[in-house]
Amino acid sequence: MSNDALEYLMGGAPTLTFPDLGTVHKGRIRSYEKTQQRDMDSGMPKVWENGEPMWQIVFTLETEERDSEIDSDDGVRRLFAKAQMLTAIRDVIRKSGHRGEVRGGVLAVKYAADGQAKTRGYNPPKVYAARFEPPVPTDDFDDVGEQGDDEGEEFF
Repeated sequence: MSNDALEYLMGGAPTLTFPDLGTVHKGRIRSYEKTQQRDMDSGMPKVWENGEPMWQIVFTLETEERDSEIDSDDGVRRLFAKAQMLTAIRDVIRKSGHRGEVRGGVLAVKYAADGQAKTRGYNPPKVYAARFEPPVPTDDFDDVGEQGDDEGEEFF
């Protein structure tokens, strides 16, 4: 069974939230996927006025966070990145100079400030800052060891 299927079956990893100014979440990127945003009340897919889907990136992170209420919590969490948070993440990845796969990299996101409320009576939007450490390239032969060297066998 794939990890995606297992997460779906088990209800998925807990979601990271940013309740207070200064909240930071950090973890190694296990996976990510582009999904359509959903309305919080109805659960229906969200669309722009022209009918185009409103997208988000859902990151699955391996964090150091643990919840004592969750039996055998492994620290895996989901981060739903959209709007300004997605822009902050996109910008920091681009600025890192990294091109290509981000799986294995470390992502940190902070609720850094409150923006300007656009509508009177509504909460101001949260402003996020992000940091990104690109994945470390690995040598595919790191785990091979010395096989074949002593026994006269050819490697390939």
